[in-house]
Amino acid sequence: MHEARPALVRCVGPALTIAAVGVLASLAGCRGGKVQETTAGPEPAAAQAAAASQAGVHATTNPLRNAYFGETHVHTAYSLDAYIGGARLTPDGAYRFAKGEEVEVGGQKLRLRRPLDWAAVTDHAEYIGEMYSTMTPGAPGHDQELLRQLRGLESAEEREKWFMQIVIGRRNVAKPQHPPFYAGVETEKAGWKDIVSAAERNYEPGRFTTIPAFEWSAGPKGANLHRNVFFRGTNVPDKVVSSFDIAREDGLWHWMDGLEKAGMRVLAIPHNSNASKGAMFAAVDPAGKPIDRAYAEMRSRFEPLVEMMQIKGNSEVHRAFWPNDEFADFENADSIQEFSERKFSRQNFVRDAVIQGLAWQQSLGVNPFHYGFVGGSDS
Repeated sequence: MHEARPALVRCVGPALTIAAVGVLASLAGCRGGKVQETTAGPEPAAAQAAAASQAGVHATTNPLRNAYFGETHVHTAYSLDAYIGGARLTPDGAYRFAKGEEVEVGGQKLRLRRPLDWAAVTDHAEYIGEMYSTMTPGAPGHDQELLRQLRGLESAEEREKWFMQIVIGRRNVAKPQHPPFYAGVETEKAGWKDIVSAAERNYEPGRFTTIPAFEWSAGPKGANLHRNVFFRGTNVPDKVVSSFDIAREDGLWHWMDGLEKAGMRVLAIPHNSNASKGAMFAAVDPAGKPIDRAYAEMRSRFEPLVEMMQIKGNSEVHRAFWPNDEFADFENADSIQEFSERKFSRQNFVRDAVIQGLAWQQSLGVNPFHYGFVGGSDS
């Protein structure tokens, strides 16, 4: 059996604006703060959820802050690209792995050397319904010819060819569309319900916190604008939005604003600005107009963190733009430029964004790029 190291997020200070763990622990809050430690027993999931809710009512806080270690960016078989790559773990399996249980991946048995304190499964909103149809016998669309083909493909090369032929041409365009095997909005709701239910089942108050989440994966003309969206607790909408529903980030924030008005708690974390063609931290809004105070306020309100390190490289700096920084050549992920006509620019990187944010603070009175920093695996 192989042991895997956990993906860690380091709490670097008490201020929520600079501590990813602080923000996400506040959002998850062990469903409302640090609760008395309990051990989940064999009682039904509904009883566990009720007990968790009651424990949250009596939550206590620690003024010295506690550092909790977890993972903000995980994909399972509910993400089509992960499925194409061979992922077959469900959200339940991902949470069990995070808790230190043994799982099998690609024929190998794996277990974390040290269990995590919390985790979020962030499957793509795009194709949640399609993957529910793919993996659930009897679901609408399950017996479509294209999905029978997908389930029958044995090699990663075959699956990648299928993906490029059937899916990708509809994806990186101004108005992306569902693939032809999409079976309707009810499959999206059912897939999201499965993901949230897995978070509920695996939540253990005082021992392990789950955070319901998803990834909104907009990529207009190949410019990566992806965000992971996190909810505090299981007060969530019955359907999440994808880039098929909302094409740009300001629309996503307005959707989140509506959720907050309905009593939900939500935040977003952008990632992989290195692949954004300069669009992640652009000086203009999606309409091409200079960003204004309203845009900056919405961004600052809903995006207090940025993910600047993960498997697809370092989005903080690049050696081409900060040659005097001896660490600027770490995980530059230059191969990103081989796809979607992407070329690196200084505007792709977080270090430039936080500098530009100070200038926006002076001109608008609001800093749209006032970030804390987080790393995720995007596994």
